[in-house]
Amino acid sequence: MSPPKSPRILFVEDNSDVRLFLKHLLREDYDLVLASNAEETLGVLGAGPFDLLLLDIKLGDGKSGTELLHLLRGREPAVEAPAIALTTYGMPGDRERLLEEGFDEHVSKPFTTTGLTEVIDRLLSDQVS
Repeated sequence: MSPPKSPRILFVEDNSDVRLFLKHLLREDYDLVLASNAEETLGVLGAGPFDLLLLDIKLGDGKSGTELLHLLRGREPAVEAPAIALTTYGMPGDRERLLEEGFDEHVSKPFTTTGLTEVIDRLLSDQVS
Protein backbone atom coordinates (compact mmCIF):
# COMPACT_ATOMS: atom_id res chain seq x y z
CA MET A 1 0.00 0.00 0.00
CA SER A 2 1.40 3.42 -0.94
CA PRO A 3 1.69 6.22 1.61
CA PRO A 4 -0.99 8.92 1.54
CA LYS A 5 -0.40 11.73 -0.92
CA SER A 6 0.89 14.98 0.58
CA PRO A 7 -1.31 18.02 -0.03
CA ARG A 8 -0.03 20.05 -2.98
CA ILE A 9 0.55 23.73 -2.24
CA LEU A 10 1.39 26.46 -4.74
CA PHE A 11 3.59 28.99 -2.90
CA VAL A 12 4.27 32.30 -4.66
CA GLU A 13 6.87 34.54 -3.02
CA ASP A 14 9.33 36.94 -4.64
CA ASN A 15 11.92 36.68 -1.84
CA SER A 16 14.18 33.70 -2.52
CA ASP A 17 15.19 33.40 1.15
CA VAL A 18 11.55 33.11 2.24
CA ARG A 19 10.86 30.55 -0.53
CA LEU A 20 13.82 28.44 0.60
CA PHE A 21 12.88 28.78 4.27
CA LEU A 22 9.28 27.69 3.70
CA LYS A 23 10.33 24.86 1.40
CA HIS A 24 12.57 23.56 4.17
CA LEU A 25 9.96 24.19 6.87
CA LEU A 26 7.05 22.46 5.12
CA ARG A 27 8.79 19.75 3.06
CA GLU A 28 7.87 16.82 5.29
CA ASP A 29 4.12 17.46 5.36
CA TYR A 30 3.32 19.13 2.04
CA ASP A 31 4.28 18.96 -1.62
CA LEU A 32 5.32 22.56 -2.27
CA VAL A 33 5.48 23.98 -5.80
CA LEU A 34 7.35 27.29 -5.81
CA ALA A 35 7.06 30.36 -8.00
CA SER A 36 8.58 33.81 -7.61
CA ASN A 37 6.10 35.92 -9.59
CA ALA A 38 2.90 35.86 -11.61
CA GLU A 39 4.60 34.77 -14.84
CA GLU A 40 6.27 31.78 -13.17
CA THR A 41 2.98 30.93 -11.47
CA LEU A 42 1.15 30.70 -14.78
CA GLY A 43 3.96 28.46 -16.04
CA VAL A 44 3.58 25.95 -13.20
CA LEU A 45 -0.21 25.65 -13.34
CA GLY A 46 0.24 22.57 -15.48
CA ALA A 47 1.86 20.88 -12.47
CA GLY A 48 -1.49 21.03 -10.64
CA PRO A 49 -4.03 20.49 -9.38
CA PHE A 50 -3.26 22.30 -6.16
CA ASP A 51 -4.93 21.74 -2.82
CA LEU A 52 -4.03 25.21 -1.51
CA LEU A 53 -2.60 28.53 -2.66
CA LEU A 54 -0.14 30.40 -0.45
CA LEU A 55 0.47 33.85 -1.92
CA ASP A 56 2.68 36.73 -0.90
CA ILE A 57 0.86 40.01 -1.46
CA LYS A 58 3.70 42.35 -2.37
CA LEU A 59 5.29 40.61 -5.36
CA GLY A 60 8.10 42.42 -7.12
CA ASP A 61 7.00 41.91 -10.72
CA GLY A 62 4.22 44.46 -10.97
CA LYS A 63 1.31 42.17 -10.05
CA SER A 64 0.23 41.91 -6.45
CA GLY A 65 -0.74 38.64 -4.81
CA THR A 66 -4.32 39.89 -4.84
CA GLU A 67 -4.21 40.48 -8.60
CA LEU A 68 -2.62 37.06 -9.04
CA LEU A 69 -5.39 35.44 -6.98
CA HIS A 70 -8.04 37.01 -9.21
CA LEU A 71 -6.17 35.76 -12.28
CA LEU A 72 -5.83 32.24 -10.83
CA ARG A 73 -9.49 32.02 -9.86
CA GLY A 74 -10.33 32.17 -13.54
CA ARG A 75 -8.07 29.25 -14.46
CA GLU A 76 -7.88 25.52 -13.86
CA PRO A 77 -6.53 23.83 -11.74
CA ALA A 78 -6.26 26.61 -9.14
CA VAL A 79 -9.84 27.84 -9.29
CA GLU A 80 -11.15 25.74 -6.37
CA ALA A 81 -8.14 25.79 -4.04
CA PRO A 82 -8.42 27.83 -0.83
CA ALA A 83 -5.97 30.74 -0.68
CA ILE A 84 -3.89 32.15 2.16
CA ALA A 85 -2.39 35.62 2.00
CA LEU A 86 1.08 35.36 3.57
CA THR A 87 2.11 38.96 4.01
CA THR A 88 3.69 41.71 6.04
CA TYR A 89 0.35 43.53 5.91
CA GLY A 90 -0.79 43.09 9.47
CA MET A 91 -2.37 46.41 10.38
CA PRO A 92 -5.98 46.72 11.52
CA GLY A 93 -8.24 46.23 8.52
CA ASP A 94 -5.66 44.41 6.36
CA ARG A 95 -7.02 40.94 7.13
CA GLU A 96 -10.61 42.02 6.40
CA ARG A 97 -9.57 43.72 3.15
CA LEU A 98 -7.73 40.61 1.94
CA LEU A 99 -10.66 38.34 2.85
CA GLU A 100 -12.96 40.66 0.89
CA GLU A 101 -10.60 40.30 -2.09
CA GLY A 102 -11.14 36.54 -2.10
CA PHE A 103 -8.54 35.08 0.25
CA ASP A 104 -9.77 32.44 2.66
CA GLU A 105 -7.25 33.32 5.35
CA HIS A 106 -4.50 35.78 6.24
CA VAL A 107 -1.18 35.02 7.96
CA SER A 108 1.12 37.89 8.89
CA LYS A 109 4.89 37.79 8.58
CA PRO A 110 6.67 37.08 10.81
CA PHE A 111 4.74 33.91 11.58
CA THR A 112 5.32 30.82 13.68
CA THR A 113 5.57 27.40 12.13
CA THR A 114 2.70 26.18 14.27
CA GLY A 115 0.54 29.18 13.41
CA LEU A 116 1.05 28.73 9.67
CA THR A 117 0.57 24.95 9.63
CA GLU A 118 -2.58 25.21 11.76
CA VAL A 119 -4.12 27.58 9.20
CA ILE A 120 -3.02 25.37 6.29
CA ASP A 121 -4.37 22.21 7.92
CA ARG A 122 -7.66 23.86 8.87
CA LEU A 123 -8.27 25.04 5.31
CA LEU A 124 -7.30 21.66 3.88
CA SER A 125 -9.63 19.83 6.28
CA ASP A 126 -12.46 22.29 5.48
CA GLN A 127 -12.00 21.33 1.84
CA VAL A 128 -12.48 17.63 2.60
CA SER A 129 -15.50 18.10 4.90
